[in-house]
Amino acid sequence: MYIRETIESVINQSYKNYEYIIVDAGSTDGSRDIILEYKDKFSKIIFENDNGPADGLNKGYEYATGDIYCYLNSDDVLITDAFEIAANYFKSTNADVIYGNGYIVDETGKVTGKIISDKISFNKLLHSAVTFNQPSIFHKSEIFRKVGGYNSINTSCWDLEILLDFSYNSKKLIKINDYLSNFRLYKDSITGSNRLSDIKKKNINMMYKKYTNNDIGLSYYIYKAYYKYLKIATNPKKYFEKFKFLITKH
Repeated sequence: MYIRETIESVINQSYKNYEYIIVDAGSTDGSRDIILEYKDKFSKIIFENDNGPADGLNKGYEYATGDIYCYLNSDDVLITDAFEIAANYFKSTNADVIYGNGYIVDETGKVTGKIISDKISFNKLLHSAVTFNQPSIFHKSEIFRKVGGYNSINTSCWDLEILLDFSYNSKKLIKINDYLSNFRLYKDSITGSNRLSDIKKKNINMMYKKYTNNDIGLSYYIYKAYYKYLKIATNPKKYFEKFKFLITKH
């Protein structure tokens, strides 16, 4: 259980002009007791059932009144200056979405790797050929409302789908090189356990069909391989840095 660290990474941000809305659909691991310890730090606490993570996010965003949105899962944390960095980029650009890099950490908080986000494009997202760090994504409220929020039917890769929706509806997605968050990867996490792999395949097909009216076929895999080749061919330094980091850490 990492929720205390998650909460403190928000309330200890250097940028203080924010709302903090927390949603708990019914945890039984003691998380609610910890949440209530910090009740004065939240703008809104939502303790109610939902139809999955995407539905829970939509419930929380209904109460948001700010101009810029982001969300954290209960085991990830923000870098101390993440809000300030994101806010400054939104002030100095016309971006609808700002997305940065992140560190991978294990159960103990030890850094085990880096997530260096790719430059996003609609076609790369459509073919699941983009690396991004979800807790390092910030977006304007207008683009969120424009796309209709998260697809509550998608229970495995709702973050990918909303980026796809953002990219389809706006060209103002700006990658920054700052490291904004820590993504926790361990054997019991959703990503680490890979327990949603079959559901994810169905949801990726659903997203693909949403924009092409076709199920995934051979052409999908050809383009996916092509875009992944381009990632390495056009930015070998990124993969060298990741490899060098792993060699250094191990």
